Amino acid sequence: MARSSRKNKKYSAELKFTDAQELTDAIENYIQFYNTKRYQKRLKCMTPMEYHEEYYATAA
Repeated sequence: MARSSRKNKKYSAELKFTDAQELTDAIENYIQFYNTKRYQKRLKCMTPMEYHEEYYATAA
């Protein structure tokens, strides 16, 4: 349990925002990353954008 607590402190220390706009920007950047650049095992280890491009290239 102490190990998990240390990990949480590490991540929370990295996530400090000076104002609401900075927090909003960070969330928007993460959503953009999550939806377009994150490799996903269920998509044959491609990013969503790579999978999308391959899907439509083969469908044509």
